Amino acid sequence: MKKLNYAYYVRRAHAKKKKLAANLKKLIRKKPKGLLKEVKAASDDAWKEISCIECGHCCREMTPTWTKSEIKRVAEHFKMTAKQYYDKYLYTEDETGDIMNAKTPCQHFDKKTRLCTIYEIRPKDCAEFPHFLILVPLSSIPN
Repeated sequence: MKKLNYAYYVRRAHAKKKKLAANLKKLIRKKPKGLLKEVKAASDDAWKEISCIECGHCCREMTPTWTKSEIKRVAEHFKMTAKQYYDKYLYTEDETGDIMNAKTPCQHFDKKTRLCTIYEIRPKDCAEFPHFLILVPLSSIPN
């Protein structure tokens, strides 16, 4: 897979900003039929161009929201208690009460391989990324 050109996507997003904003306003007003199919198709097209191994942006710049059961599961993997894991890596956001990584990049992101070192047991927030659809999983939308 070819190397991801970040600058290209930034330029492309800026160039299409007004058109995309206008389209979103129309969608909010009209709520067209078949929108979920279009979102799925756009998602599928985007992921043909993007490789997590080439990017890793989400792991470097963002943080998942953790549940207590996820903390416990991952802590056990490292032979730690949930409290030890929390104290070492996490904090609770004051405004929302969400449990988040204390810093970025994620403590489980391997900078050399650009892979998640706990991929099989990663938090749901990571597993469901990107969050194009909040209520409807992309896999449930017919092609």
